[in-house]
Amino acid sequence: MKEKVFAHCTSIYALDLDFFNEYPIKALVIDRDNTLDSYEALSPSQEALDLISEIQKRGIRVLVVSNNVKKIIEPYGEKLGVPCLASSQKFSGKRILAFLKENGLEVKDCIFVGDQIFTDRIYTNKIKGRLILTEPLYQKDHFVTRFVRWLDKSIRRRWRKKNQLGLACPEKKGDKNAL
Repeated sequence: MKEKVFAHCTSIYALDLDFFNEYPIKALVIDRDNTLDSYEALSPSQEALDLISEIQKRGIRVLVVSNNVKKIIEPYGEKLGVPCLASSQKFSGKRILAFLKENGLEVKDCIFVGDQIFTDRIYTNKIKGRLILTEPLYQKDHFVTRFVRWLDKSIRRRWRKKNQLGLACPEKKGDKNAL
């Protein structure tokens, strides 16, 4: 049966970065809200700063995308030291493609990481990208997202039963975020 996503893991923090030795890329495009940090975070967590530094040490660029607003995302990106796209309109994918082009990248150069089927999977399918689907970092969601999360959980269960979640990414041994 055809996989619905390229790969899956518990969280981006649990992901063993050696995984990218098998899938050479130029950049990781990471969703911010509930994948990298809380949707409410005004500044990157120390964990996010450390992860981005580790990824960059491996020669992989990092870009952050979010449907969240510019006044929250731009200062966050500046503190993180990476390009960020706010109000990304993930449902169309057009702004994300333009953002990649602005940063000298093509879809084939990237792996995308996100926690939602109804945003991250939809846009990666539209742009023909490879998605690593993670579990949400936090249980607290923006009120608009709560209903979608309920549907998301149901779909994940079905895909898991049918073995359609793609590759199981290797996770760091002893990581608190690993299953």
